[in-house]
Parts: sequence; C-alpha cells; structure tokens
Amino acid sequence: MTTISRRTFLAAASAVMAGAGAWVVEQRVGWRRLWRFAGELDRLEGFWRAPLARLEAHFSWLPVHPEAYAEYLEDYQEAFGPIGRFSLPRPTFHTAFLLSTDFFNRPPTPDAPVRYVAFYDPQISPCVNPLAQPPPSDDELARLR
Repeated sequence: MTTISRRTFLAAASAVMAGAGAWVVEQRVGWRRLWRFAGELDRLEGFWRAPLARLEAHFSWLPVHPEAYAEYLEDYQEAFGPIGRFSLPRPTFHTAFLLSTDFFNRPPTPDAPVRYVAFYDPQISPCVNPLAQPPPSDDELARLR
C-alpha cells in the first residue's frame, strides 16, 4: 500500500478546490463579466495614497497649477462626500478633474499651467460643456456670407 504525505494530499486537494472554484465562477459569473470587472480595477490606482497624491501621480505629465488639485478635491468632496486614503473614488474621478479645468480650452504649457475653472458634473450643472466650441464671432459670421 502506498502512502502519501500530508503535504502531497493538501497540494492535490488545493488543486482540486481551485479547479472547482474556477468552474463555479465560470458557471455563475462568466469569464467575460469577470474580465470586465478586472478592467475596472484601475480605480484601485493609488489606493493607499491620499487623494491629492493620487491626482498628482496620475497627471504627472501635465503642468497643473498647485491650487487646482485642492480646489477640485474640495468641490468633489462637497458633491460626493469625503474621500480618504483608502476609499475608492468614482470611476470618473480623473476625467472630471480634466473637465473641471481649462485643459480643453487652451494648450497647457509650463509657463501657463492648467487651472481649475469649475466643478464638472452633469448631474449638478448639466449645461456646462467644456468640450463645446465657443460661438463664432460677428467677424467670422460676416466672412461666411
């Protein structure tokens, strides 16, 4: 009679349980849905960082006025509640920051960094559209005629 060690038994049992768990996940959730959830894990970016540090790290490539982050975070917390070091922000946390600045209205340069304009949230102020082009001037309309 062959005996197996406790270690071998536990390894085999773990492999069987992992396979059974994977099968249950595939049957109940589906791989596509699980893969989509894994794609949303970018919200965990900087999970251990303070919100200000999250924004600074995410937009390290962009010249931003130092007060822009603080103003945005103040308005964000007023709209959605406090956000701390270990909380998950909304999925639009970083995008709303850019839409709340003058990033889309003029090209940022090191001499003229991006500045905070107003908090962007379509639920709060649905008429604000920072991506809209300004209306044509009278001179431009006259040239079209």
